Amino acid sequence: MCDFLTAAAIAGTVVSAAASIGGGVMQYQQAQANARTARREAAFEEDRAREQARRLLAAQRVGYAKAGVTPEGSPLEVAADTAAQQEIDALAIRWGGRQRAEAFRSAGTSALVGGLGGAGGALLTGVTSWGQNLLQPGAPQLPRPQRLTQTGVPGVY
Repeated sequence: MCDFLTAAAIAGTVVSAAASIGGGVMQYQQAQANARTARREAAFEEDRAREQARRLLAAQRVGYAKAGVTPEGSPLEVAADTAAQQEIDALAIRWGGRQRAEAFRSAGTSALVGGLGGAGGALLTGVTSWGQNLLQPGAPQLPRPQRLTQTGVPGVY
């Protein structure tokens, strides 16, 4: 009966450790997928912002042309200012996507380390519990190794 209980305790400890590692790995993989998604979304938004900037600049040029204004002096400065601001906006979108991706990666790494730490904790708890049970009065003792003889068979010299 005690051998079965010991085996069950060891199995429970191993299953707990494996579940902890598995949970950490799953969270890590999900975080990596989220990081890739964040980068893709940021790239899409960056492209969209640049396309809007191109349309805005084109609309400005058309407006100046309709008004008979030449693209020199103030209109040129306005267009340059608009282009610069739109580029800053696009780069800010890229930066934000990278920051979100890095946050996901960091969370995934933390989850993986936490899973490994949880597994180590489960193993230590299980070994400690098993060891304490062995030290209890009346607990079954571990079998002592038998002395091997020259023939390698216990009891046969």
